[in-house]
Parts: sequence; C-alpha cells; structure tokens
Amino acid sequence: MSAASRQPSPVRYPFAPSREVAWALSLLCASGAVVLLAWLATQRAGAPQWALSSLLWGGASLSAWRWWRAMPTGELAWDGRQWCVRRGARGDEPCSAVCVCLDMPSGLWLRLDGLRGGVRWLWLARAAAPSRWLDLRRALFDGRSRRGPAAESVASGAAS
Repeated sequence: MSAASRQPSPVRYPFAPSREVAWALSLLCASGAVVLLAWLATQRAGAPQWALSSLLWGGASLSAWRWWRAMPTGELAWDGRQWCVRRGARGDEPCSAVCVCLDMPSGLWLRLDGLRGGVRWLWLARAAAPSRWLDLRRALFDGRSRRGPAAESVASGAAS
C-alpha cells in the first residue's frame, strides 16, 4: 500500500458557537459568583468592597458571554494537502499547523496557526456533523496532516 493511499481523505467540518462551551462558561461564572459570595460573607466588607467585587465579577461574566457570542462560524477543511478555515464571504484562511489541545468524546479544542502568523482557537462539536466525525479525527490525528505544505517543505529540506 503506497503512502498516498494511506493519506486521510478530504473532509469539511462545520463549526459555530457551541452549547457545550456556553454551559462551561455559565458554570464557571456561577461558580465564581458562589465563591465571591462566600468570600464576602466571611469578610466584614462594606459597600465599596461589595460594589467593586460585584463589578469585577459582572465584567468578567459579560466578557465571557461576549467572547462566546463572537466565536466564528464556518468550516474547517482538509483537502488532502492542507488545512483551511472557510468563512463564507470572508474567504479561505490556510493554516500552517493544527494542534489538538483537548480531545473529548463530544468535541475537540483545536489551535490553528495561520500562514500569516495568526492563531485561531476552535471548538468542534461532534453533534455538528456526526457522520463526518471519524473522517475529521482520522485527518487530524494523521501525522502528515498536522502541518501544511509550507511546514513540510521546511521539514523535508532539513532532513536532506
């Protein structure tokens, strides 16, 4: 069997703000509120401490909610040679490397390095496209697919 035939097949996988991330952020914000209230209850805090701590907690919770709402929507695509983020009218953004940072049965947290040096973080939920989940995982965990063609040419040049 040749190396080309073992290459993972092309796959496109959708991504969008997920409910799992929303639930995790909600749990984190609620836990922060409980800890804050417990701490304030043990202190002889006056109105300024209550106001300041509530303002900080509210700001952090609002920031988390805004971050979740701003999560991108699109597709992660593997064409057999390179990973690419497809965002509709915004065009394609090729990736130089893909790193799986968290692997769970219901989703994957990915770090994508752009060719122009930018970094993008994506949460891919299995529920978004269950029929393509295993194809995505095969492509992600194949050693050759983790680097783009630019990175592979540098690696092959160093090896010779």
